[in-house]
Amino acid sequence: MNNDISNCIDIWFSSDIKKCQEILANKDKLKEESKKIFQVTDTNKDGLIDFNEFSVLIKEIEKKSCKSQEEIDRFERDYLTPDMVRKTFVTFDTNKDDRIDLVEFQEIFADLMHANLIAHSENPIDLMGD
Repeated sequence: MNNDISNCIDIWFSSDIKKCQEILANKDKLKEESKKIFQVTDTNKDGLIDFNEFSVLIKEIEKKSCKSQEEIDRFERDYLTPDMVRKTFVTFDTNKDDRIDLVEFQEIFADLMHANLIAHSENPIDLMGD
């Protein structure tokens, strides 16, 4: 299942600025792309992402963002501690029910897409108003 998550989250790391802009500009496309990742992450198919499912997603994001096993190990040791994963989960769980629903996830997705767009843009200042 992790491979499915890994394939779905490629969009968060895409350097295709035009594609990212198109997704962010089209609410239906944004919902569609976020729903794909949500459904693959929701392994028990209850329509919610619990902490354990979220932890798997975070691990896959970490693997995509790090360039080597050494970097993954260092990131896990220094930043991806269980406490930090829990704090991130709590931050994304905006209604504080200890689960992330699709609406909350779509907000996360939009924020991460925007961050990816800024990261890959030659002039991120131009994107700030979008």
